[in-house]
Amino acid sequence: MTDKEETEVFFGSKKMPQKDMEDNVNSVFDSVAKRYDLMNNLMSFGMHKLWKRKAVDFLSLNHVKDNGLIIDIASGTCDLGQIIKCREKGRLNLICSDKNQNMLTLGRNKMVDKGLILNTAFTCFDALNIPFTDNSVDRVISAFGLRNFSDKSKAFSEIFRILRPGGKCVILEFSRINEKKFSKIYKLYSKNIIPVLGEIVAADKESYEYLISSIENHPDQYSVMMLMEETGFFRSNFYTIFSGLITIHWGYKT
Repeated sequence: MTDKEETEVFFGSKKMPQKDMEDNVNSVFDSVAKRYDLMNNLMSFGMHKLWKRKAVDFLSLNHVKDNGLIIDIASGTCDLGQIIKCREKGRLNLICSDKNQNMLTLGRNKMVDKGLILNTAFTCFDALNIPFTDNSVDRVISAFGLRNFSDKSKAFSEIFRILRPGGKCVILEFSRINEKKFSKIYKLYSKNIIPVLGEIVAADKESYEYLISSIENHPDQYSVMMLMEETGFFRSNFYTIFSGLITIHWGYKT
């Protein structure tokens, strides 16, 4: 029996062996891939694009030397990649990566259609086993991927390993709402509206029920910050949007 089979982790609200959780997450994204962008727009009223632009602000691209390397991990359909390429004007190298090939293919096609592939590569790999050498990457960013990693500590360790000294990691993720009234409104919306949207638009209510559960079981802002610091990141901090529903985390490698 492998370590992944022995280790139990949450898939939504259910606990299961790590390998089973990873397989189920992959199945979820296979199922929702074709309607993923449409559902993101509907669920967030289009605001996810603003959140992603804000996360890219925290990458501090102007401080990366020419030909520097940026990796977007769990890039999905490459929204971050498009924002990054529009801003850095071709002077930097970008790798968009995702464990799910269907999602990555859709993202690649979007960027090809928009002519945003100069110095850009697309590769499928696991965030827990990043195929890059130590100290080789200037920036790492991920949007709404962390909560789907079966071992967040291992993912941060891999990100820390590949970053160059002075490199920066930025994570955009759902988190803990710190205002009670807004929390109640969000719970009503997420429990009663989003699964119905998933059923009508994507013909997949179950996958969107998982996505909501994955948000509920994700660590709060301070827990993620502590996890980054335990990994070795310094000057770790976070920026909250909508009373903490959306949080941007960052940290530097010494």
